[in-house]
Amino acid sequence: SAASDVYKRRVVERAGALWTRDRRACRALYMFGLEALIGFPPDRTRDFFRDFFALPDPDWSGFLSGTLTRAQLALVMFRLFRNVSPRMRARLAAPAFGPSASHLLRALSPSDRGRPQ
Repeated sequence: SAASDVYKRRVVERAGALWTRDRRACRALYMFGLEALIGFPPDRTRDFFRDFFALPDPDWSGFLSGTLTRAQLALVMFRLFRNVSPRMRARLAAPAFGPSASHLLRALSPSDRGRPQ
């Protein structure tokens, strides 16, 4: 209905005021990473966090505090990916080839297709 469309448009406009394009992209990157971690068995989870906390303090603390920009967050994720074992790399990359690829594509997209900034 027309009222429903107006309501949806207002929600999107207000969300754009609260969440900048960069923050929405960061959320998509976080969701992509979460998808990778959810399926890890306990030994892989321990290995992941060992490698994560081996990153420089500003990297992991910025990641956990949510203060990194999209570019900084992607760089931290790349640094981690580069430093883990090949087996862990395969586990971390697997979601890029499944349903959660949409989170990664959304985060890397240069625009929000008409969404407010």
